[in-house]
Amino acid sequence: MRYRLRCWLAVLYLGLLISPLLALPSPAAEASTELEGTVLLDTDGVWRCHYTLRTPVFGTSTDAHPDPRSNVLAQSPLPPTDWMAPTFDDSRWHRCRGPVPGYPTFSLLCLREKFSVSDPAKVRSLKFSAAFHGGLVVYLNGKEVARSYMREGRINLETLAEDYPEEAFFMSDGQPRTAKHKAFEELVARQARRLRGVDLPRSLLRKGVNVLGLEIHRAPFHPRLPKFRKGWDTFSPGAWAAAALLEVKLQGVGVVDVVPNTARPKGLQVWNLSAVEKAEQGGWGNPNEPLHPVRIIGTRGGAFSGQIVLSSRDDIQHLKAQVSALARKAGSGTIPSSCVRLRYPLPANERGPRFDALSDMPPAIIPATGEPSGAVQPLWVTVQVPADAAPGEYEGKLSLSAKDTRSIEVPVQLTVCGFRLPDPREFRTFVDATEFPHRLAWRYDVPMWSQEHFALLATSFDLLGSIGNKTVYIPLIARTFTGNEHSMVRWIREADGTYKYDLSIMARYLDLAEKHMGKPAVVCLQIWDHYIGGLYQEEGWQNPKNRLTDKGAQEKRGPWVTVLDVATGKLEEMQLPMYGEAGSRQPWASLIQEVRAHLRARGLDKVMMPGMAGDLRPVEKTVSFWKDLIPENGWKCVSHYKTARLYGNPTGCAAHVAFRAVGDPEGEHYYGWKRPDLDLQFYRGLSASSALIEYRTLGEMCLQSNLRGFSHMTADNFPSNITNDRDRRRAHDEFLAATPGTAIGKFFATYGFERPMLLAPGPEGALSTVRLEIMREGLQECEARIFIEKALTDEALRAKVGEGLAQICQRLLDERTRAAAYAFYAAYPKHGTHSWGKGLRREAAGLNWFKSSDWQKRSKQLYSAAARIAVILEGSSGLAQK
Repeated sequence: MRYRLRCWLAVLYLGLLISPLLALPSPAAEASTELEGTVLLDTDGVWRCHYTLRTPVFGTSTDAHPDPRSNVLAQSPLPPTDWMAPTFDDSRWHRCRGPVPGYPTFSLLCLREKFSVSDPAKVRSLKFSAAFHGGLVVYLNGKEVARSYMREGRINLETLAEDYPEEAFFMSDGQPRTAKHKAFEELVARQARRLRGVDLPRSLLRKGVNVLGLEIHRAPFHPRLPKFRKGWDTFSPGAWAAAALLEVKLQGVGVVDVVPNTARPKGLQVWNLSAVEKAEQGGWGNPNEPLHPVRIIGTRGGAFSGQIVLSSRDDIQHLKAQVSALARKAGSGTIPSSCVRLRYPLPANERGPRFDALSDMPPAIIPATGEPSGAVQPLWVTVQVPADAAPGEYEGKLSLSAKDTRSIEVPVQLTVCGFRLPDPREFRTFVDATEFPHRLAWRYDVPMWSQEHFALLATSFDLLGSIGNKTVYIPLIARTFTGNEHSMVRWIREADGTYKYDLSIMARYLDLAEKHMGKPAVVCLQIWDHYIGGLYQEEGWQNPKNRLTDKGAQEKRGPWVTVLDVATGKLEEMQLPMYGEAGSRQPWASLIQEVRAHLRARGLDKVMMPGMAGDLRPVEKTVSFWKDLIPENGWKCVSHYKTARLYGNPTGCAAHVAFRAVGDPEGEHYYGWKRPDLDLQFYRGLSASSALIEYRTLGEMCLQSNLRGFSHMTADNFPSNITNDRDRRRAHDEFLAATPGTAIGKFFATYGFERPMLLAPGPEGALSTVRLEIMREGLQECEARIFIEKALTDEALRAKVGEGLAQICQRLLDERTRAAAYAFYAAYPKHGTHSWGKGLRREAAGLNWFKSSDWQKRSKQLYSAAARIAVILEGSSGLAQK
């Protein structure tokens, strides 16, 4: 026993002696650490990306073809053949950080990343590793240095990658692997292909900036996959990625004085970002990219923006910016600095670290937050181009400074085209955004309809006027979806029991709307809401019989209105009989008579319509009641499905979720602006976190889907700001509790007014947002497009334009149709039979493609073409610019 104990003690003692030696790295371990070397770039670095879209193909790499049943067509342009050259200008490509996800419609990914080496001769080795989908070709400074899962010999940008084995698509029972299947993780693992530790030739390195290019080709999908689907339209995009970048790393041994692209650089950094891309708190600029000018494409009479971003590892303090006048490069002409507005997007906390509200003043301190930690502040440069500005190229300078940093100058380049845009109030794309007067008063804690309140309203209307908003909502009853506690028109009880009506608030409200937006095309008189009762359409738009059901219908109650005691000024609520019941007609008939007379004096009596119906419809008795009182127009409606009629009566304005077919630009063309009716799109997919491209292209997509425009936007439905006032908060909560089933309690979730607000609450009223500004640019492009289409679709005008120019313009417009369709769905449908609401899902593939597609070039081509036609038609037709 003692012997064993001595043995164990000896072993323990020996272990204590040699343990320090075991902790020392072995020569092999030292060599391994040295070989890892310096990471020059990795997946998280800043990449420049170009995406190519194609209709997905099935088969083998030598015999692949699209599914003949597919209704999806995609054929976006390929990148230039010299895209991998170190001198290639990739500043217009999409800027992103990896990994780069794949989608079924991605056929080719071209990615460029830069790093700097001061002394290439001292580099002893370069090791490259990557994980990807499809096949990979690697370039270093324009020369191919490796390829994987690509055939040998000569290839081009359309060459397919090597086939995947059958088990990558199907399980052992022959069923396809999909995103919904338990074995989906195994599917993803089988898709990933790897290239590990490849030696790259050091002789290709340059002193200074070097460019690594990755060319990822798609692999075909298995030929049996379409048998499990009706067509590729409904094949789950999440189930497979044709081409994607998962991981990448480039390491160098012996690298000195390197500038990698792996993390946020030190010091204050200023870098470029396209206006259609969102700045995020965790972003930074590639330190190996030059600072390019802020490029803006515009035309006369419009507002156009560019973006620059500042970032630092530390707080940014006392940021200042100043812009010079923009001088015309060739010939005389200057756009004064007063026409150039500098604004600072503020962080928005909803759904991630993005920026949205545009403030005229920068924060005093921009804190270093986010992941990775750092301070980020975008700066928007918006030029209001004078209507008489001379076309041409303009240049100016943006000067930036901050505490403890030197002044930085950024060139500003503006291209002004010759086309003159109309005033936004004359825009022909229909925009319907709802202003919420009561929510505005609650937010800023001001008395309803006070001077302070009307000043706030003026700011909101002015911002809505910049996008040509065409609707005004007048709540004639209390407790509607706009959150109104009282009706806008006050009822005054006479001694004989009859009523007269105070329209002064309505009049002043309409004065503001007309002053800032122009004459509205729709004045919606809100006379119905959920609590009055209605019927749901059974199974929504999917029900071919369009039957109605009382399932889930609200309790039927009469409408509430506000009674004013003239002597005391006190307001009280009064509930009237249900529409169509005894005693209900006379007071409403008298009120509508006065409202009609007031609107007639404004020239608005023909555009008033009752509202607002939706998935929950008013009952037939209510519709008939108001048809008799307001025969001028039908109801304003918004729902999942188009409501062309209510009980046989045509609606006045109908917005719906389901999109119309997108016209195939090779065949039929649609012209939504020609529609005599107000058939609008309610794009329910739009949210505060949606890509800016969706806001920019929404108007054009509606017109090309044979719709007049879009509806159901929220302007200033700001959250209440009275939490510190207990009495007011209690009254507010009691009001909400007393109105179950009304707009305030339920309508937002049912009708989509939880949708993102186009405006943002500022310290002294509503602020514009980056989404509103980019939407305005899209609507301005709609005007140029409509101007061209008017000339092309009118026989006499087309003859004046000439067939040669007409065909050039039509090809340009067709390209824009494809671009808008790609942005929404990464494809456009065959033969114009595809509905946006069905089939292929909306994919980020198309949004990313748009960012890399030189969208500014298309804008310049559009405005230039409109200018050419305007010169030909000037003074000779109604299309002449005013």
